[in-house]
Amino acid sequence: MPQYKEVTVSTPRQVCEDVEVAVRVPTAKDRNSLGVDTLIGATAGVIIGNQIGKGSGRDAAKIVGGILGATTANRMRETSYTTHYETQTQCKTVYDTHTQTKLIGYHNHFYINGVEHIKHSSTPLESVRVKITYSY
Repeated sequence: MPQYKEVTVSTPRQVCEDVEVAVRVPTAKDRNSLGVDTLIGATAGVIIGNQIGKGSGRDAAKIVGGILGATTANRMRETSYTTHYETQTQCKTVYDTHTQTKLIGYHNHFYINGVEHIKHSSTPLESVRVKITYSY
């Protein structure tokens, strides 16, 4: 007698779609020019440096502040980015599931001395080898 079992089967498949993606691109590095941003940074550094110290210490603070402000502004220009959008195809794996009936084997019924026995197997059996031992 065939034996069946309900099993869930998952079948993978690819689903792809075109999506708009923001792409950040570094702008061209301009290391040699002194732009307005560098001058503003240097001026801000001098103003801040002017608030620190007295006498010649104040002059040194203005110089250091100007250099730090200019350097910071120049580095900010080096690390600036522009953003543009492009279409990219993105794919992912999804699973379709369904239930199916699967043959898992056979119950082979037979009788010995009027008693029913069952032998499990992967294929139907035409005969079953039986060893009977009697003890007195």
